[in-house]
Amino acid sequence: MLSDFFCKVKYKLEDFKRQLKLVGIYQHKQIRFLFTGIVNTVFGYIIFCLFLFGGVSYSLSLLIATILGVIFNYFSFGYIVYNINKGWLGFIKIIISYGIAYSLNVVGLFILNDYFFVSMYLGQIIYTPLNVLISSLLINYWVYRN
Repeated sequence: MLSDFFCKVKYKLEDFKRQLKLVGIYQHKQIRFLFTGIVNTVFGYIIFCLFLFGGVSYSLSLLIATILGVIFNYFSFGYIVYNINKGWLGFIKIIISYGIAYSLNVVGLFILNDYFFVSMYLGQIIYTPLNVLISSLLINYWVYRN
């Protein structure tokens, strides 16, 4: 069942790659990285907000969004941006990378909420640029480095 899910995800990503090639975006790795990063960030934020709105604590909402984001990002970055599959080692590296980003994100949200009285929704928006920077550095220079 899980392998069927991953096959469907891979097929959808391959289809998305074909569409990017048609509109001329696919030739530029930086544009693919930026576009894929935006899609991944929006995906993660929506998951975070849905669970937070449902009454789940911010740290657990963020953990669920991060776990789902790791799977989503591994496939999207691997197939759309880098055109490679790093196998289990790459998947473990991306889990570690997002674990680091998650830990820093929880601390950042705690500080914004408890010391500056910023709501969790706004706090996540404020923290997102730093989280994107941390994640992109780890992905570019550790997970998918050549």
